[in-house]
Amino acid sequence: MSDKQVFQAETKSRWNRFKWLSRVLIIVMVGAVVAAAVAITSKQYPVLPNLNEAPKALDKSTIEALKRSARYKKHTLQVNEIRKLAREKRLHQLKQPNNKDRINAGFYMAWDPQAYNSLADNMSRLDMVVSEGFTITPNADTITAKIDTGLIRLNKRYKKPVLVSISNYINFNNSSGDFDTKDILRIVKSKKSRAAFINSIAVQLKKYNFRGIDLDFDNVLNRKTPDYIEFEKELYTTLHPMGLLVTQNVIPQDEQYDLQFLQKYNDFLFVMAIDQHDENSPPG
Repeated sequence: MSDKQVFQAETKSRWNRFKWLSRVLIIVMVGAVVAAAVAITSKQYPVLPNLNEAPKALDKSTIEALKRSARYKKHTLQVNEIRKLAREKRLHQLKQPNNKDRINAGFYMAWDPQAYNSLADNMSRLDMVVSEGFTITPNADTITAKIDTGLIRLNKRYKKPVLVSISNYINFNNSSGDFDTKDILRIVKSKKSRAAFINSIAVQLKKYNFRGIDLDFDNVLNRKTPDYIEFEKELYTTLHPMGLLVTQNVIPQDEQYDLQFLQKYNDFLFVMAIDQHDENSPPG
């Protein structure tokens, strides 16, 4: 066994390195202490920008120049238009006051990320909720039900009438789909198919304890054929005696929707006073 101690070395290089490292650390620590003491005891403060600076008053010449600008004229026209719309709205409300038959319905689209939170915040103020949930089953005389569990959970608390819309939009995959008009034509042409289809609707409504349906078929070329009219009649005369509501989405100023006829075979008509646009078109 060697007689040397564990940290014993033949030269003083290790000891010298240790001494210099210790001196550097001491200098750094002393400097840090001095800097901290100066910062704490200093009475000088940095000048910060005034984020709430009051706007400067405009002189008369500047104001007159602004009034002559195109931007000011455009703003004035917009303000006048808003005031005109407000007056017309008020006159309309005075001529047609609210009545007991008017309802406040909310349309619920479960696929929208904000839909559930919005419904939870406003459901207590709604008279009725219309939710997506029923679609035509391709090549069959039945519907496919996909009901959002969040809606069911919320309605256990609020107990609002829930209508489920019946759509003919079929998803091919996660990114594409189309409106199924062939199955609509096939079903409405056959009395047997119409009866089976309507019975399928009634079964699903009773299963989930929903209040009724909202017919929302798109891209139907002719809604005035005898077969389609008969389908609408049978839908109402079958479901209504069961205590179920029948409603339909209609497009204003569209000859395909005979409102005089539809009001006889629907409890409510929802006017789709909307327009569609994309990123390349103006809003509205």
